[in-house]
Amino acid sequence: MNYIVLDLEWNQASYEGSSKKKKILSYEIIEIGAVKLNERYQKISEFQCFIKPVVHKKLQAHVRELLAYDEKKLAEGLTFSKAIDTFFEWCGENYVFCTWGTEDLTQLQRNLEYHKLKTLDFPLYYYDIQGIFAHNYHKQDVLALYKAVEELELPQDYEYHMALNDARYTAMIMGKMNLSKKNFLSYTSLDYYKIPSNSKEEISLLHLEGTEYITREFQTKKEAASDRKVRKIQCFLCQQMPNKRLRWFQSSPTVYYALAQCKTHGMLLGKLKLKSRENGGYFVVRTVTLAEDEVVNRVLQRYQELKEKSESKQDTGTM
Repeated sequence: MNYIVLDLEWNQASYEGSSKKKKILSYEIIEIGAVKLNERYQKISEFQCFIKPVVHKKLQAHVRELLAYDEKKLAEGLTFSKAIDTFFEWCGENYVFCTWGTEDLTQLQRNLEYHKLKTLDFPLYYYDIQGIFAHNYHKQDVLALYKAVEELELPQDYEYHMALNDARYTAMIMGKMNLSKKNFLSYTSLDYYKIPSNSKEEISLLHLEGTEYITREFQTKKEAASDRKVRKIQCFLCQQMPNKRLRWFQSSPTVYYALAQCKTHGMLLGKLKLKSRENGGYFVVRTVTLAEDEVVNRVLQRYQELKEKSESKQDTGTM
């Protein structure tokens, strides 16, 4: 199996009141860059092409500042359809995508759908190198690509914000992290452009640090957050049902937390992240991880803050 380290550059509307067509495709891909690696993270080949825009033909001001090329260069690019055909032919058959962050594959599929081309198969698994780097070096903090390159003291021979160059840097980071194959494969991510269509398709992923569960679509936030299967917490190490120490509470409009005690492995943190769909529905990503004392205290403090705020509103008659 090969790794396709993919990076995309895209443009967006340059002004307010854009046409309905432009609203359908908020971000139009204008460059594809990729590096093909073998299982030892050694480079096999590279791919790069510019794409002639048909929706957002004028570069948005911020995009123009970042990129090292302009509309004249893009006008010489391939059509999106030709670029995609050429790219997937270069990818070959046995590969998995790696990206810096979680947006590239989602935007790729939106562009495919806009151009009435076949989208990628479901489920679409990939590796988020930004997330893997953050977990192994910073636990939670997510860094910009150039910051990770600097931290790993990698040579900065290429200009940033060009798709192939950013893919090159991402590939270099993969090699520098030097994770064992087993550890690397445990960080599988699922692209959320397509989600399970029913309960039988719902997906559970086992990571080194915990589990990730992706649900089908619900019509409302309330329905999603109150589903019994969604709210279930199980120890991912021994499969036991732990005792609840702190039941699910809403920390923000889209995030819920819970704490549970496994007799064998200690405290577990449950997190529900409600994500909206373009059609108005919602799905849930639930994670369950081991919780260190610092995390437990932070969650308990947040719960207490919200409880006191609610009681204060009741006392003043504003609730």
